[in-house]
Amino acid sequence: AMSLEAVLGELKSSALARIAAAATLEELDAVRVEALGRKGILASAGKEMAKVPAAERAAMGKLLNAVKSELESALEARKK
Repeated sequence: AMSLEAVLGELKSSALARIAAAATLEELDAVRVEALGRKGILASAGKEMAKVPAAERAAMGKLLNAVKSELESALEARKK
């Protein structure tokens, strides 16, 4: 199994690529929901946090938040 870190890295690069490729606001929104929505990929990664050893949890939480804000900024930038 891939580490949570690897999964987040993967998620970030594929989401950023899809944000860059989105031609319409609908497509952008679909990426947003899939990545950042309540049932989205980041939300399920967040649930995986419970399995992360306590010692690594803070670092993973930071990483999760960093990915989230990077994707949010990319989405905002594309909307303009």
